[in-house]
Amino acid sequence: MTLSKKMRFRVRRHRRLLADKGPVRFERLSAPADIHHWLPRFIELHQRWWISRGKPGCFASERFTRFHQTLSQRLAERGLVDLYVLHVADRLVAARYCFHFQERMFDYQTGVDPDFDPRIGVGVECTGYCIEDAIRRGLKQYDFGEGLHPYKLRWTDQTRQTTNLRIARPGVKETTRRLLAAVHGGLRQAKHKLVGRRAPTTATNQETD
Repeated sequence: MTLSKKMRFRVRRHRRLLADKGPVRFERLSAPADIHHWLPRFIELHQRWWISRGKPGCFASERFTRFHQTLSQRLAERGLVDLYVLHVADRLVAARYCFHFQERMFDYQTGVDPDFDPRIGVGVECTGYCIEDAIRRGLKQYDFGEGLHPYKLRWTDQTRQTTNLRIARPGVKETTRRLLAAVHGGLRQAKHKLVGRRAPTTATNQETD
């Protein structure tokens, strides 16, 4: 993968803008104690970011949050989870919640401070630091997960098919869920087509999802 000239310029420029704000500190946290301490802060940052966009955020569900609190600890004990945090002048401005297995890094969720300088793409910069760390550690692939979102295609032009497998008991509840999921999927496709016809807007620190 080779970044475009425009993307390389963008990364360098925004890192300079970050440095102008104060000391920049990027860390990878993986010890169980660190994950236990920092995951709630990541969740808070993630939720603030999505609520600022008028959406609930995936950790709005207490059940989902409890699941990841347990999962992150179990994976941390096996050395398979990475929580990246980006500070500027001791202020947490971005974080990424990732997993790794064998030679692949899986970028799972992100959080961005919605009140930070909108001229600086801190989410994008955090991603850049994560990719550099994965390379230093000898990982061969950085997986952005499902969905062809524009920000992912700025980093790579390679795609692969994703298959989702769901196992559930048959019944009214599952049939209703499948119908609602089909309707939701149709609405999302229509939305993406509509957004794709619009003119691009000015880049901000919100290019993270």
